[in-house]
Amino acid sequence: MQTLMIRTVCWSAMLSVMALQIAYATDAESSIKQNTEQTSILNSIKQEMEKPLIEQKEHITIERQTRSGQVNLAGKQQDQAYQPPFHLMASEYTIQPERFDDIVHKAYEAVQVGHLEAALALYKKAQVLDPNNIPLLYAMGSIYHKLRQLEQANKLYKQVLLQDPSNHKALTNYLTLLADTSPEKALIELKSLEQINNNFAPVVGQIGMLYAKQGRYDDAISYLQRALALEPNELYYRYNLAVAYDQKGETKKARQLYYDVVERSQNNNVRPPVGIGQIIQRIKNMDTTGQ
Repeated sequence: MQTLMIRTVCWSAMLSVMALQIAYATDAESSIKQNTEQTSILNSIKQEMEKPLIEQKEHITIERQTRSGQVNLAGKQQDQAYQPPFHLMASEYTIQPERFDDIVHKAYEAVQVGHLEAALALYKKAQVLDPNNIPLLYAMGSIYHKLRQLEQANKLYKQVLLQDPSNHKALTNYLTLLADTSPEKALIELKSLEQINNNFAPVVGQIGMLYAKQGRYDDAISYLQRALALEPNELYYRYNLAVAYDQKGETKKARQLYYDVVERSQNNNVRPPVGIGQIIQRIKNMDTTGQ
């Protein structure tokens, strides 16, 4: 009986070891697979960066034009063909339209794996083929923005807005950038834009954000409420309205808005402006301190 128990324990131990080995093997295989996939992506990005943008096709044509004329040789009239010099046609360069989509796709992959400089290089390459492509200009502006190269980002956002003044994303990023670099100038521009269209949420919301930065919480709350009424599903306005109430000391309203942001984020699978854990922690702190 004792021998049987020992064998059972040994067998159980062996199974546990085997399970651990299998788990480790599975984790290792998964890690290797992920590394292989990432390496494959990076290699394809590198290959795309090294490809020529345009395909050169040599078409050298030799032409000899002739014309009839009278040529005087030793006092005699004679029909003679006049032969001018050879004429060489220049080489032709054929742009491949499908290359644009290939390059942009690789640039997007580079962004996904965090290689922003490589993505930017590829987007610049694609821009040669389509200099005024709005999504391309916006993507480049966003990368410059992330890299904190704000002058370049500002320039590209403006290029987008010149072609498409109602581009929501470009306008929001442009106004955010302007507010960060020159708040007073931004407020003047935003107020002038409000006069043109006082129902455009990005303008109204950004004015509220500027007022909040200046500590003018009543004005900030008023504008953020307007922005939220215009776009009720926009978590950015809801969260910043919660922060404005929080900073003003109206914790009951702030807590309810924080809860709303968390609930809407989870129910709609939408990422909030800051980490959801950070919002939950703020709610817990408010509950603990009895605010």
